[in-house]
Amino acid sequence: MNGLISFSLYGDDPRYTENCIKNKPLADRYYPDWTLRFYHDNTVPAHTLSILEDQGCELIDMTENDIHGVVWRCLAVDDENYDAVIIRDADSRVNYREAQAVKEWLNNEETLHSMRDAKEHNMLFQTGMWGCKPKQKKFSMTEWLNISEPLKKKNYQHISGYTWDDQLFLGMLLGNKETHINDVLAHDDWLRHTDKQRTLPFPTNPRPRQHVGYAFLDPTEESERDSSE
Repeated sequence: MNGLISFSLYGDDPRYTENCIKNKPLADRYYPDWTLRFYHDNTVPAHTLSILEDQGCELIDMTENDIHGVVWRCLAVDDENYDAVIIRDADSRVNYREAQAVKEWLNNEETLHSMRDAKEHNMLFQTGMWGCKPKQKKFSMTEWLNISEPLKKKNYQHISGYTWDDQLFLGMLLGNKETHINDVLAHDDWLRHTDKQRTLPFPTNPRPRQHVGYAFLDPTEESERDSSE
C-alpha cells in the first residue's frame, strides 16, 4: 500500500515550523513507509525546509501559486501514484488513534475518510483530518481549487469559530450527490452527520487530552501515548 501524508506550510511561526519537523519520526512509527509531502512557500525559514528535506520529506514550492496556502495540501489527492492520501495540519502531530482509524478506513470500500475527535469538530470534513483514495475519486481537486475564488490568497477569510471557507468548500465538493455522498467513512464518537457519511466511533479509546487534530500551540509540549498503544 502506497500512502502519502500531505501538509501545508507557510510563514515562520514556531507553532508550525517547529511542530512540522516532529511528524516524520512519528509517521515512521504509525505510518511506516508512507511519504510525507509539504507544500510550502518562500516565507518558511530555510533551516526548516532543510530539516524536512534531510528527513526525506517531499517539498513542493507554491510561492507563485494564487491559491491560499491552507488548501495547498489538498492538491495531493489528485496524485494517483498513491493508493491513499491523508491531509494533516502542520501544527498537529500524527498519532496512534488516527492511524488505527485510517487503517479501518483502508480496509473498507469508501473513497473518502473524515475524522471528528472533539465537540468543536462539527463540519463534514475538517481540512486537516480527512483522506482520499485517489484512484477511486470522481473529482479533480486542482480544477475545483483553480475556480474557487473564496480560496484564493486575496479572498480567503476566517468566518467564525471552527468554521472556515476551506471546510465549507470541502463539504460542498465532497458531500454532494455528484461526488461522494454516501461514499465516506467517518470516525466520530458523537456519531454526527450520519445522513451523509457512514459514521463509526473510533476503534481506540479517546486520548487523555491531545485529540486527533490537536494543535500544539507550544511546540515543546510532549506528545501523549495512547493507552491502547
